[in-house]
Amino acid sequence: MKIGVTGAAGGIGSILADHLFELGYELVLIDDLSTGSLLNLRNEQNRKNLIVNDLSEFSVVLKSLENCNLIFHLAAISSLAQCQLDPAKAISVNVGSTAVICEIARITGAQVIFASTSAVYERNTTLPYSESDSVGPVLVYPFSKLTAEQHLRNSFESCGVSSTIFRFFNVFGPRQDFRRPGPPLVNFVVREICMGREVIIYAPMHQARDYVYVNDVVELLTSVVTQNKVEGCVTLNVASGRLITVQEILQAVEGGLGCEIHVRQSTPSLLWERHKALFEGCFPLNSQIVVDEALKQSLGSIATCKQLLGWEATSDVLVKIVEDAPAMAAEVIAAAKRGEIS
Repeated sequence: MKIGVTGAAGGIGSILADHLFELGYELVLIDDLSTGSLLNLRNEQNRKNLIVNDLSEFSVVLKSLENCNLIFHLAAISSLAQCQLDPAKAISVNVGSTAVICEIARITGAQVIFASTSAVYERNTTLPYSESDSVGPVLVYPFSKLTAEQHLRNSFESCGVSSTIFRFFNVFGPRQDFRRPGPPLVNFVVREICMGREVIIYAPMHQARDYVYVNDVVELLTSVVTQNKVEGCVTLNVASGRLITVQEILQAVEGGLGCEIHVRQSTPSLLWERHKALFEGCFPLNSQIVVDEALKQSLGSIATCKQLLGWEATSDVLVKIVEDAPAMAAEVIAAAKRGEIS
């Protein structure tokens, strides 16, 4: 079997690619390295074979992926703030690239595995979130992902293109992008500690979300290859089904690094204070939306995923944070020495 992976140098894609290589699959790996890194790919052969390109040129991407039986489409602009700052680019990349992959699948017969997000549940308040819930996000990032989901559903209804849509909750892993202004929380905390800065937290310590460990996610994605149980177009939550608080995360990082974290509690409305352009112009971003984003809790139901694929997360995320924090810190320090962050 030949498998394509877009976003192959990202936090999830690189671990998936290295794992699939070890299992003996022939791979086509694509990443434009806008947020991913060659260093994320630990397997030397995968680094050598990575195709550095974006997904906007249909003929080029088709030529690369034309013989793939299955395509993991993980490439996206995933920073909420970055998507708000440049909505045209976010929609072009997140929706446009999905349309490209979907059309390639229509031509070649490949199955598509699409990385969506729990952020589509943005305004939902009833926990746990279920795939059958009505959703209506207003922020650009979840809107773009939901639109891409709908395109996949339309492609199945109109042409029979088979796809599985995975709504990832908060995936924790050591290869997540810590270079961007607003990294995932754990990676952000480790970065700030290594750079000798106080850690600014915009949510109360009891605020909690559903975190799932990246290796569990990769195990699930691999099961799609090995089991091939899902047909049609199916949407599945990828979560742990457990809430973890900000306080618990900070304590786990402290345990992993053996140091005390200096925290400054800020107000939720200042979550995107670094992105001043969002609050300028005739129609600035509604600050209540920012507050809601900072304060929201998220918990995913994994009943459907367990029923269809027999999967559930088994890793204790807090234990993994303790175990992975030293290696994450070493990567931050190395990146700082290379001048990649300051």
